[in-house]
Amino acid sequence: MNRRDALKRAAMISGFAVSGSLVSAVMQGCQEVDTSPDWTPEFFTPEEGEKLGALAEAILPRTDTPGAKDVFVDRYIDMITKNCMTEAEQQRMKQGIAELYDAYEESGGKAFIEASSEEQLGYLQKVEMDARQIAADAGNIQQPDSEEERLNRRPFLPDFKNLVIAGYFTSEEVGTNVLPYDPVPGEWIPCGDLQELTGGKLWSL
Repeated sequence: MNRRDALKRAAMISGFAVSGSLVSAVMQGCQEVDTSPDWTPEFFTPEEGEKLGALAEAILPRTDTPGAKDVFVDRYIDMITKNCMTEAEQQRMKQGIAELYDAYEESGGKAFIEASSEEQLGYLQKVEMDARQIAADAGNIQQPDSEEERLNRRPFLPDFKNLVIAGYFTSEEVGTNVLPYDPVPGEWIPCGDLQELTGGKLWSL
């Protein structure tokens, strides 16, 4: 599997509106993430951090370019959850990860971490399809009165996936070595063919 295929894979569990947490995540992208080998999560427990990392890697696995864990997306999400989310959003992160794991184990008879890449993808695709149906039905339901109720109604996986992609594409490794990167702007080209300019790759932000 190459990076293009991996991004198509990620797109299978996307397509939802940008959340406030995602905006905060992108804005926090310039902050340095702890890359030390003895890192421990600041917000999540070590077990929750391991589960978070496995979910992130299932969404963007290592291919011909680094995977989510290679560029410390799990550590990035831990930092964002601790520093940028409300208490209700933090609780939703913990609950959402736990529910994804519990539901898989109940249906598959084994832990999500022990499943193959294909099994993980199939499961996430099913969760995505259910989430899309929930989003489609939301227009026929009275809008919630509180922020907590709104969060509880919103499917978790699409928001988590958006955080994974934000962490991946704002990482130093991807921004400088995977995407085209020009630290000093050169000639301004208002309209050009991306294939000719960068070989078809999106510009680094």
